[in-house]
Amino acid sequence: MITREAIDAMGPWAHCVHLGNGLYTIPPEQWDEHVGALSYQHFIASTLPSLLSRLLPGSASETSVVDMGCMDGWCSLLMWKLGYRCIAGVDVDEENIARARFLSKHLGCEGVEFHVAALEKLRLPKPMDIGLMLGVLNHTAQPVELLRAARSMICDFLVLDLNIFVDRAASGLACQNSYLYDPTLQSNIALNFEKGGPFRHDSARNLVMQYDPQSVLMLLQYCGFHNIMEIPMPLATPSWMIPIRRMYVAFKNPNSSGHIDSLVLREAYTQSPHNYLSSEMDLPYLGKAMGEDE
Repeated sequence: MITREAIDAMGPWAHCVHLGNGLYTIPPEQWDEHVGALSYQHFIASTLPSLLSRLLPGSASETSVVDMGCMDGWCSLLMWKLGYRCIAGVDVDEENIARARFLSKHLGCEGVEFHVAALEKLRLPKPMDIGLMLGVLNHTAQPVELLRAARSMICDFLVLDLNIFVDRAASGLACQNSYLYDPTLQSNIALNFEKGGPFRHDSARNLVMQYDPQSVLMLLQYCGFHNIMEIPMPLATPSWMIPIRRMYVAFKNPNSSGHIDSLVLREAYTQSPHNYLSSEMDLPYLGKAMGEDE
C-alpha cells in the first residue's frame, strides 16, 4: 500500500493527483500554496473532455494520444481516466518521468507509456492520432523545431495551450507573468526569464517565450498546421486566468473536417459535471483534475 512517505520521497510535485485512501501528491494542507497550479489543472480537466468528444469521430479507446512535455504525467493519466488506452507521455526530464511512472504504477493505468526524450529526437513506432502540448511552448527556445516535430508525431490534430501576452490597456488588468504587446505590429514574441530559482544556462525552466495571439496563429501556420481554431474559455473561468491563457486546436492536414461551433462548445462547458462551480476556484471540487473517482 502506498504511503505518505513514499509519495513525498518522489517529490516535489507540480500537480495534485489522488492516489486513494485520502492521499494526494500535494497534501490538502498545502493546497492554498498551490492555488495557481490546482486551478490550471481544473481548467484542463474541465476543457479537454468536451473538446475532444466533439472533435473525435471514434471512441476514446480507439484513439491514441501523445502528451508532449507531460511533466509528472498527470494529464496522461487524466486521458486514461477518460477512456483512452493508447497513451505516450514524453518529457526531457528524467525525474518527471520517474514521477509519472510512479503514479501510473500505483493507479494501475495499463496502456500508458512514458519516455525520457526531447520531442525533436523522439521516434515513436507510429504516429499517434492526437497530440497534447499543454504549457510547453512558453518554455522552449526552438518553437519552430518543436512544433514541426509535434506535427510529425500525429495523424489528426494538436491541442496547444499556453500563456500569451496581455494587452493591459484593453483588458484593464495587470497580470503577473504577462506583458504588454504592441497591437500596431503584425505579431509579437518576447523572451524573458522568470524570477526566482537558480539561473542556469543549461536549463529552460526559467526561460519564458511570450506570444501574442496573432503570433501563435502565424507560428502554427508556418510549421504546417491548418484549420487552426482558438477554443473559447469556459464561461465561469476565474477572472485572473482569462486574459493570459489560450487554447488552440491545429489540424495536420488541410482537408480536415474538424469544426466546433463556439456557442455549442460554451454550452457544453456550462453543462459539464466538471465545469467551474463559480468564478472562484473551490478546492474540494477538484476531483476530476486530481484523479478522484466519480
